[in-house]
Order: sequence, then structure tokens, then C-alpha cells
Amino acid sequence: MKEESIRAMILFDSLEDFKLNHKTMSHAIQGLLKCQGSFSEPRTRCTLRACLPAELYFSFVDLSSNPNKDFQNQLVLHWHARELLGLAAEKHYQYMKLYHSDILKELPPVDLDTRSGIISYWEEFLPEKLLNRIEIEERTIAYILRHTQLLPRQLLIYLNEICRESADEDILELKSRPDIIVESTHSKEAILAKEILSAYKYRYPLGEEACSRCIPYLHLHFPEGLLMKVHRMRASNLPGLYDFEAFKKMMIEIGVFGRVEAEKERYFVGRFEYTEPYRLLTTSDDYLCIHPLFSEVFNAIKPAENPRMIYPFGTDINETEWRVY
Repeated sequence: MKEESIRAMILFDSLEDFKLNHKTMSHAIQGLLKCQGSFSEPRTRCTLRACLPAELYFSFVDLSSNPNKDFQNQLVLHWHARELLGLAAEKHYQYMKLYHSDILKELPPVDLDTRSGIISYWEEFLPEKLLNRIEIEERTIAYILRHTQLLPRQLLIYLNEICRESADEDILELKSRPDIIVESTHSKEAILAKEILSAYKYRYPLGEEACSRCIPYLHLHFPEGLLMKVHRMRASNLPGLYDFEAFKKMMIEIGVFGRVEAEKERYFVGRFEYTEPYRLLTTSDDYLCIHPLFSEVFNAIKPAENPRMIYPFGTDINETEWRVY
């Protein structure tokens, strides 16, 4: 490695269930965090990284005996929309090479390492625009991405379902069948919402219950005063969620609620905590919004007139770099 000027990183993958309520597991995690901090010595050819799920990040910080030292070399992994689409394009390209090489040869060559190349590749297979479930036209790629929390698995689940549903069609005919994209995306929303809520189940066991009780009484965007009223009527009797601030904190941390950042002619831009390096804070003057994934699954109120969608910040592939390194 020294001769070739190579540096390596060893990644310890995360567990499916950390069981942090068990003392033995808590002590083991404390030891892991302490070792991780001390093993990261400068100028070494090999770096050790322990991969921890972001959903439990604040629980790990609470467990740490010395957060300043244990987390001094932390790297929070946030995906950019361009990276997600590039990853998915590469997987789709390999699939086409294996099973539809004749079609691939007829398509113009593209460079999947560039933004323009990624967009051009998907334009060969997906329609540029579609009509969503409330009959509003929007860009296809943005439609799919805004129903994710910008994680690779979520995007790939949607694209796999779209490809599966279009298997009986000519693969290039999908461009003229945007309805397949809308229905395929909708069919997987409940599974992804359940998966996200399950990831937070240790920290917030009543997250799903709170969603099912409150979201049907909320519009896609709303003032904090309305949320306080809905919480008082629908969720204030849930154990651990008597306090409104605790309830709001839970919904923001899971990524159900975000803060409205900007108002456009046809949509609102929402800022959600999963794109932030720190907690997303809101004030009583802020308008909040519901993530599109959860608003669909838990049946939020759709406006009868002039409906406007929620676009989570980071959905746009042309978004300038916003991550903190």
C-alpha cells in the first residue's frame, strides 16, 4: 500500500437491531465508540470506520462517555440527488448490457460520471413529465425523488417496481406510459414509510400511531398553531408524547414534518432534518409541511383548489452542493 500510495478504509457495517435498551449492548456500543475514536490515527494507510444508522445518531451520542473525543472524526453520510440517479443509472446500464444489449447499442453514448450524462441516460427511458395523482404536471425524476428521503435503497425500490411493471411492454415504450411510473411509485410508498418508521422504533415506538392519528387532520402545509390543536385532540394522550414539543421533535426527526423554506407558484420547498448536519429547529412563526411519502400513506388533507405539492429540499438534481464536509 505504501509503495502504491494506496489508502484503505475498513467499514464495520451496522446491525439491523442494536437493542440499546439492553445494558450489555449499551456497554458494547460505548466500547466501540471509544475504540473508533482512538484507532483513527493520522498518517496511517488504513482507517477504521464504524457505520452507525443515522436514525439512532442522537442515542449513540447520549451513550458516549466522551462525545467530543468519540465523534471528533465523524462523517455524516448525505446523498445528493445527482449521486443517487448516477448510482441507479449505472445499475440500469449493467442490466441493459446483460439483457437488452441490442437496444443499448442503438442509444447514443453517455458519460454517467457527469450530470448531463445521467440526465440524458434517464431521458432515453423515462418520460420528461407526468401527471401525478392530483392531476398536476411535474418532472418525472423529481416526482420519484421527492417520494424518498434521499437514500439509495428507496430510489432503487421505486425503479425496480417501475421496471417490473413495464416488463411486458417494449422497454423504450415506458416513455409513453407515465401512468406506470405513478402507480408503481404509489404501490411502494406504504412499504417505505413503514420501513422508515421501523428504523426509529427504538427511539420512537409510537411514531406510526402518531402519524395515523394526526396526519389525516392536517393539510400538506400548515402553521404550528394548527399542529398544536391537532396534537391536543389526537395525540396528547399517547405515552411520552403529552408534551407538544416532544411530539413535534419526534415527527421532525423521523422526517415526517419539515419546515417550509420557500413558496413557489406550483409548490412549496420543505427543509427536512435528514438533509441537515444538525437538528432542524422551528419556531412558532414557521409553517410546517408533511413529507410527500407520509402525506400519501396517511391520507393528509388535499386542497380542493389551487393544490400545491411539497418538494423536499435536495430533490433537484441541479441543486448546488449543500452538504457540510
